[in-house]
Parts: sequence; structure tokens; C-alpha cells
Amino acid sequence: MGMLLFRFCLSAALACSGLGMVGCASSDSTTQSEGIETELFDDLELDESETVLIATASDDLDSYLVSPAVFDTVVVRVAVANEAGRHVVEALVKGSFPDACTELHALNVTLNAGGGLANLSMRRPESAICAQVVRPYRFFFALDEAFGPGSYSLVVNGREFAFLVEG
Repeated sequence: MGMLLFRFCLSAALACSGLGMVGCASSDSTTQSEGIETELFDDLELDESETVLIATASDDLDSYLVSPAVFDTVVVRVAVANEAGRHVVEALVKGSFPDACTELHALNVTLNAGGGLANLSMRRPESAICAQVVRPYRFFFALDEAFGPGSYSLVVNGREFAFLVEG
């Protein structure tokens, strides 16, 4: 399976809440936004949140508490068919982080004949003192293979979301 496209948007207005960057800063990947496209979601009203990538391993010695990511909804979109009649599928995950230090950690996706299984996790530094603020986020990812016509489901952290690929 090729590389998955990882991305999520984080409300910049609440990030780190001006309380300093102790335990709140993440790797340099969290500010990269150029080159990320969300063309399947062009018709959605997206807010002015900053587009950022999933956190990468950091060079510091902090250890992290890792847990399943908390989210509210998943929207699955299907692109127009390619020359072979197959469709690219992309998912939009919307949720909120529980504090100023938590960030997305990893996404593992397994595809099968019925769709896919995705495990999305978040992390926070063990030793950090974090402001207790709710920070909304958006996270986009593309399924790595094209789908033919049919009914499918995407299971994200145990919750199932059905989608239809029309012929």
C-alpha cells in the first residue's frame, strides 16, 4: 500500500491559548500547509482553520500518552471515476482535542473488499501541564486505492460510516 495522505486542520485561535509553548509545541510538521488539497470537499463550508499535518516523531525526550482520537463525525466523499472506472475516496474527520497539548499521533488504515478500517490516535506529553481548552480540528485522509461501484463502509476507531460508489 502506498503512502496515505495525512492532514488535519486545527483551529489556530485556540492553539496553545497564549500560555507559552511549554509542553504545547509539536514538531515542525504542524505548520506545513502548502501543497495540501481538499478538492473533494470544495462544496463544504470550511472555516478558517489552519491546515496542518499529523505530528511526527520528535527529537526531545518527552514520553507521550497515546490514546484513540476523539471525534464527532466522519464525512466520506467519492471522486469522479478515473479512466478505469474506479473512484478515489477521501474522508474528513471532525473532532475536538481536550486540551492545549494534545495532537494527532498516527493513522493506520487497512483496506479490504468491503471498504476500510482506520485507527486514528492522539497523543499528549506525559509531563506537560496543559490548559484545559477544547480545540476543534479537521483531519483529511485519502484511502490509498481506487474503488469500483458498490456499497462500502469505513470503520474509524470502531465507528462505522457507510458510503456508496456509483457506477
